[in-house]
Amino acid sequence: LDDLSDIFHLEVPRNQSAGSKGVHIMLSYQWNNQELVKRVAEILRQKNIPIWLDIAGDMKGNINTAMANGVENAAAVVSFDTAAYSKSINCQKELT
Repeated sequence: LDDLSDIFHLEVPRNQSAGSKGVHIMLSYQWNNQELVKRVAEILRQKNIPIWLDIAGDMKGNINTAMANGVENAAAVVSFDTAAYSKSINCQKELT
């Protein structure tokens, strides 16, 4: 994780609010990898990169609507792909 750094760059116009489309990175994962994802999320936050993470309070209301909003309003979706991820119905919904 220490190598996650300057090669990742996201530009957001100053007049764009955090709720605007395409200004966050959505972290998509299966819960078995939650500790790794939390560490990556913290590194991204330290670099002032906005993220969408279910356990960070972004999963509000209807689960399907919340996930769809996370994906549709993302500049990028980072998928932590594992065998369990591929079998997860919720993870599959995020990528389809």
